Amino acid sequence: MKRSSYCTLLVLVGVLAVLAQDTFPDVKLVGINASDKLSILQGHPGTPGAPGMKGEPGPAGLKGDAGIPGKVGVTGEKGDTGALGATGKTGQRGAKGDTGPHGNTGNTGVTGDKGSKGDKGEVYTMCYGVAKNCKDLLNMGFVLTGSYIIYPDGKKPLMVLCDMHTDGGGWIVIQRRVDNSVDFYNDWETYKRGFGNQMSNFWLGNENIHRITSTGKYQLRVDLEDFENVKASAAYDDFRLEGEKAKYTLRVGSFTGGNAGDSLKQHNGKPFSTKDRDNDDDDNKSPCAVSFIGAWWFASCYHSHLNGEYLIGKHNLEPRGRGVKWNGFRTSPYSLKLSEMKIRPSAT
Repeated sequence: MKRSSYCTLLVLVGVLAVLAQDTFPDVKLVGINASDKLSILQGHPGTPGAPGMKGEPGPAGLKGDAGIPGKVGVTGEKGDTGALGATGKTGQRGAKGDTGPHGNTGNTGVTGDKGSKGDKGEVYTMCYGVAKNCKDLLNMGFVLTGSYIIYPDGKKPLMVLCDMHTDGGGWIVIQRRVDNSVDFYNDWETYKRGFGNQMSNFWLGNENIHRITSTGKYQLRVDLEDFENVKASAAYDDFRLEGEKAKYTLRVGSFTGGNAGDSLKQHNGKPFSTKDRDNDDDDNKSPCAVSFIGAWWFASCYHSHLNGEYLIGKHNLEPRGRGVKWNGFRTSPYSLKLSEMKIRPSAT
C-alpha cells in the first residue's frame, strides 16, 4: 500500500512538474528523494502591484529624412507696399550728354526795381587843344575806350563814349543796346536830348548827332550780336542827320560791306518817328513806332529797328516784328542781344 501510494505520488509530482513549466515559471521542487516529503514553495501569481513611477525620458531620436514637398498653394493677394529703403550709394557720374536744342523764348518778365545809382565814373579830359571827335583824341594819344569830352563845333562841350579799338578806333558811339535795363520806348523830346547810360544802354540824342554830323562827312559802322554769340557788322561811307525842323531825317550813303548785310538804305530820306510823332509812310491807323514799341526812321514800317523792344532771341509775340531788329542779319521773329551804332570822320 505504501509502495502504491509512493508511486502515485511520483506520478503526481511529475504531472505537477510538467504543469509548473507552463503555468508556474518560478516553482522550485524540493525533496524528490524517497525519504523526503514534497513541498511547494510558490503558489499562483498574486494580484499585480501598483504601477511604478514614470521613467526618465529617453534621449531624442535622430532627425528623420525630409518628406516629399507638398503642392504649391494658390497665390495670395498682393501685400501693401513696404517702407522706402535707405538711399543707396551715389553711382559714378555719367558721360556728358549732347547739347539739346534751344527752347522757345519765354514771356518777357516783369521789369525789376530800379537799381541804385553807381559811383561817378572818371572822365578823360584833354589838357591841351580842342578835340571835335574821338578820332582827334586818338590822334592825340588817347587810346583807351571810355567817356571823353569833345567839342563838335569848337565851343559847346559834349560827353561821348569813344571806341578806340574797333576797326582802327576813333569811333563816337551814338547808340548802344546790351540788355533791357533802359526803356527805349520814349517820346520825341527824350530822343531829341538823349537818354540812358553810356556804359550800358543809351541814345546820344538826335540834336547831338545832328551837331556832330553837320561839321563834316562821317562814316557809319553798325556792330551786332545775337543770342548764339554770332557777331556781324555793316558799314556805310556817309551818315548824317538833318535838324529838328526837317524831323531829323536820315541821310545815309553807300553800303561798303559787312556780314550783317544792308538793312538801312530803305530808310534813307525818312524822318524820325516816335510814339508821339508819327512821321512814317505806313497808312495803317497804328503808327510803326507804336506797333513795334520803339523809335526809328520808319518807312512802311522797317528793314531795321535797333531802338525796338529788348527781347530775348526768338519769340512768339505779336506782331512778330517786335524786338531789336536788323533783317539782313536775323529775320523775324528774333530780337538781337547787342547793337552799337558808331560814327567817325571819313578818311580824306
